Amino acid sequence: MGEPLEDANHSDIAIPPPQSAYKSSPSEPASGFSAEELRHLRKRLRLEPLEGDLARVQRLLMKELTGRDRFLDAVTSHLAAAGGKRLRPVLVLCGAYAAQQGPVLEPAPEDAIAAAAAVEVLHLCTLYHDDVIDHAELRRGVPSANAAWGNTVAVIGGDILLARAFRLSASIGAAQVRQLAQALEELCAGQASELSSLYDPDRDEAAYECAIAGKTASLMAASLHLGGLASGLVPADLECLSAAGHELGIAFQLVDDLLDLLGSASSTGKPASGADIAAGVYTLPVILELRMNARLRAVLGSPTSAAQTEEARQLVMAGDGPAITARRARDHVERALSVLAKSDLHPAVKQAIGHLGDLIFEPIRSLQPGVLPIR
Repeated sequence: MGEPLEDANHSDIAIPPPQSAYKSSPSEPASGFSAEELRHLRKRLRLEPLEGDLARVQRLLMKELTGRDRFLDAVTSHLAAAGGKRLRPVLVLCGAYAAQQGPVLEPAPEDAIAAAAAVEVLHLCTLYHDDVIDHAELRRGVPSANAAWGNTVAVIGGDILLARAFRLSASIGAAQVRQLAQALEELCAGQASELSSLYDPDRDEAAYECAIAGKTASLMAASLHLGGLASGLVPADLECLSAAGHELGIAFQLVDDLLDLLGSASSTGKPASGADIAAGVYTLPVILELRMNARLRAVLGSPTSAAQTEEARQLVMAGDGPAITARRARDHVERALSVLAKSDLHPAVKQAIGHLGDLIFEPIRSLQPGVLPIR
């Protein structure tokens, strides 16, 4: 049941500083990106309305996450105020721009802004719940909700976010609610699939791919689809966007799993490297190395000490798994671009999604560029 609250007034629970404490610098725009990241994104994606539309999304996002009472506002706005890349809202906006015809892109319609906010709120909900499951103490460079308030409050906060995501989608239409509900079901099924194979040294690639298709790719596919839906795209184009989003989502998760082996808490804003191994989640680089490394199989298969986790991480990094995983991620990006190339969607959006695919690899470039396939 989690840790009980002492009383209904929450008098014993510390309320953190308001959201402005996380975003107080004038260099931090109201979009979720730092000023430097936003300039980089705008330069790379070359979508003129993107900056203004992300600001519209952020304003709606913070409006939806606050306004109830001081305690709940602090809980529900905690991670939104801490930043994040807003990748899924960017995908929604790309889907919305894809329907346009002229050479100069116009701002996204209001339904697309609402859809982008709904997708981000749903994503935030999953982060609150994931951090409870994983006992994570850090998220986006700040204490996780469960670290700040305990599991009970974090779960309740995630539930409120879930309600608000569907309230936002319901304001657009029934089709959007169905799309978001389907993505959530697939996401939960993917997470359950992953949990069913914890500490399993015989977990295979098919099981891994099934899990990440659900827990990550489903919401990215839905993001592009929802953007296109808000702009009136025909079913064939919506299917194209969904397929591209699925491939990008697989690539994103492959890279994220690599970062768990490469990164540190200071460089990723997540738990220290090897956290997946310690949690019994054997990702693709580990699965590949387990096939041929007897020592790794001897270390894994049950909960590990800190020393054993680090030994396993080093064994995996010494093998071919990381490079193969990076190549697989690149292949999925190329598949996304191939799907888009066959469509009549706006060329600026096709190009922007290609740049997004390339940006997925930026964290690896900064940490260990040798792992990346030569392009």
